[in-house]
Order: sequence, then C-alpha cells, then structure tokens
Amino acid sequence: MCEQSGNWALQLRRLTDGASLVRIVETRSADECLETIRRFPTSWVAVELAAGNCEAALDLLLALDAQFPHVRSVVLAARSMTGYRWLARELGAVGFIASPWQVPTLVEMMSRNAAVVHEQQVIAQDQALNIADEIWESLPWQSSRVGRL
Repeated sequence: MCEQSGNWALQLRRLTDGASLVRIVETRSADECLETIRRFPTSWVAVELAAGNCEAALDLLLALDAQFPHVRSVVLAARSMTGYRWLARELGAVGFIASPWQVPTLVEMMSRNAAVVHEQQVIAQDQALNIADEIWESLPWQSSRVGRL
C-alpha cells in the first residue's frame, strides 16, 4: 500500500484483522513501494491518488504495470478524483475505490485472490516434492538398494 495519509491502511487493517491471507505493508513513497514489490512480485498494490500526488501516483501505476506483470494495482482516492478513474484503469489499475464503503469489496477480492495464489503455491510445492521423490527413486543408490552394491 502506497499512501501518505494512512487513512486507507487503517480501514484495510480493520477489515483484514490479521485473520486472512492478506497482509498490509505500508509504504510512503513510490520508490519504497517499488522496492517492496521487488520482494513480493505477485502482490496487490493500493495506491493513494490525491491532488498533491497525482502525477507521482499515476507514474507509479505505469511503472507497476510495466515492470511487474503479476501485480494487481488498485487506486484509493477521494470522490473528487473520480475523473482519473479511466486513466488509472488504462495504466493498469484493476480497481478504483473512491468511497470507504467500497473497501470491503476490495478486501474480499484480495482475500479470494490470496486464497487462489496460496492454493497454487501448495500445489506447486507438492508437485516439486513428487518430482523430487521420482528422481530419488530412479537413482541407483536409492535407500532400498543400499548395502546390496
């Protein structure tokens, strides 16, 4: 989450309350946000769009879309900024939240996505273990043959 006010993060934290797979990481600048995304390249990024940071926020959306194809970005903005909705979408934002009443829908989308990603990671780990077991079983020194050589 890249915001300067802290208001949106507070609301998101209240709704996720630590029980879900969604973890909120706050950043205060575009550079800090990009550095965090390098560590978590399949994350959701919520970008605050305000009159004072409009150009920087839109540049961040463009950078996220260009550099991190698996990141999903969402814009959090005051109602007065809804004129930027379609520009934000063109720059890669999958959502534009202009009301605190829309935040629960965002949390629901993030939670569903996190569950799917978690399930895919578990499946991939199981497949990796199965492949490792198959390779181990095919080796000439597998445990059943030790001592017979």
